[in-house]
Amino acid sequence: MFAEQVKVLIVGAGGGGLALSLLLLQQGIHPLVVERRETISWYPRARNLNFRTMEVFRSLGLSDDIHAAGGHVSRIFAREYLASRKDRRSWIPHRS
Repeated sequence: MFAEQVKVLIVGAGGGGLALSLLLLQQGIHPLVVERRETISWYPRARNLNFRTMEVFRSLGLSDDIHAAGGHVSRIFAREYLASRKDRRSWIPHRS
């Protein structure tokens, strides 16, 4: 084990963590990003990126790359609350 001092530690290489690290790098701040997984997960962990994260990626010129890497939505369900067992279909995309 080794010790390292950093000014900014970002835990998690999800959309928010990666966007933050890019913004800090633009300001000359070199954060350390740590992620518990060694490789990219092929299983989806998030269904989308929030609006602000996408605004940041867009301002960095990465919007097209992110959209190209994303999957297509098959359907979306809504629940009254997270632990609810009852859900309703809220959106089905049109197929071309």
